[in-house]
Amino acid sequence: MSNLIPEEGFLRVRQIVGDRKANPPIPAIIPVSQSTWWAGVASGRFPQPIRLSRGVTVWRVEDIRSLLENPPTELESGPAKAQAAAREKHSGRYSNKRWESRAGRP
Repeated sequence: MSNLIPEEGFLRVRQIVGDRKANPPIPAIIPVSQSTWWAGVASGRFPQPIRLSRGVTVWRVEDIRSLLENPPTELESGPAKAQAAAREKHSGRYSNKRWESRAGRP
C-alpha cells in the first residue's frame, strides 16, 4: 500500500478512493466510494481537503497516512457491519401499522 502513496505532496480524491474506469485503473488507497468519502469529510471522520483552485481539491499525504495508521472504527469493522448498524438504527422508525399504510401509497 505504501508504494501507492508518494512520500510528500497532495492526493486527489480519485487517487484516494481509486478509479476502476481509468486507463490504467487507479487502485484504492482507502476502499470506500466517492460519496462515502465526501460524507466522511463532511462529518469529520476523514481529513479536511485543501482547495487549490475552483476545480482542484486535494488532501495532504501526511493526513492520509495518519488516517491509515489510525482508522476510524467504521473502516476497521468493515462496511457490512456499519450498514447493518444503520439498518438496525432505523428499523424501529415506524410501527408496522404505519409502515404498511405508507407502503400502499403511490
